[in-house]
Amino acid sequence: MPHRSATDTPLDGCFYEAVIETETYAEDAYSGTFVSTHHTVSPWSEEHQHAGPASALLVRAVERLTIPTEDALTNQVSVDILNPIPRGAIAVTAQVVRAGRFATLVEAELTHAGFDEPIMRLSAWRTRRRSVDLPGHRGDYRPAPAPGVETVTPTKWGDGYAKAIQWQVSAGSLDGHEPSTVWATPRAALVGEEPAAGVPLVMLIADAASGLSALADPADYVFVNTDLNVHVVREPDGPAVWIAAESFLDPDGIGLATSTIGDRQGSLAVGSQALFLARRDEVGF
Repeated sequence: MPHRSATDTPLDGCFYEAVIETETYAEDAYSGTFVSTHHTVSPWSEEHQHAGPASALLVRAVERLTIPTEDALTNQVSVDILNPIPRGAIAVTAQVVRAGRFATLVEAELTHAGFDEPIMRLSAWRTRRRSVDLPGHRGDYRPAPAPGVETVTPTKWGDGYAKAIQWQVSAGSLDGHEPSTVWATPRAALVGEEPAAGVPLVMLIADAASGLSALADPADYVFVNTDLNVHVVREPDGPAVWIAAESFLDPDGIGLATSTIGDRQGSLAVGSQALFLARRDEVGF
């Protein structure tokens, strides 16, 4: 487990304040309007949000849908990031695409409040959990890493999302340039006083993989992910999770970040991000 310290105490505030939320059970639909706080700010631009909190918010939305799948786990999530995510008021909608006893396909969208053009799209499977008597080997799950050493967030990552998470490095560093394994604990709630938990917590941290294992200096280059894909076998058992991240870059400007995410029991999810790599002076931010 990660070390305990005074900074384990959550910060005052949250990633989002809820304005209004509605659930239309007859139509298997959900909608909500939220206002982002400073904790969501991206390291690339103070005008935009990090995709981790927004991805967590979208999973939270689909998990509020009424579905016939009993004791469902959101075990597969695909997020497409279509545009930079603006700070301020955002709207989230979610609906059931295909309902089933064993698995249900759901989707969600995030837009700038008052506009119809989607900024993020999420598709996810919610699959039934039921105890199964398994014969033999269950797979080589990774054990939990050693307790991390609390590390000051590098100034190059800004003071928004990066400082809203307590990072404790177990291997590698927060400076990137190598694979890294880090314990992560949110210092802020997800919505209002509601903490990030379960799969929303996994998504909140999974999108940090490309930054934790960055091979290029963010002062000179941008390496922005256009998607986030996560497969989950169980929910984390507490507020702290660990992430082991590694990046791969090609001279043609294409990259990939991969991650394994777990808790004190061991690994529970794998993630991947497709990266767009360019010089900062080329893209203008």
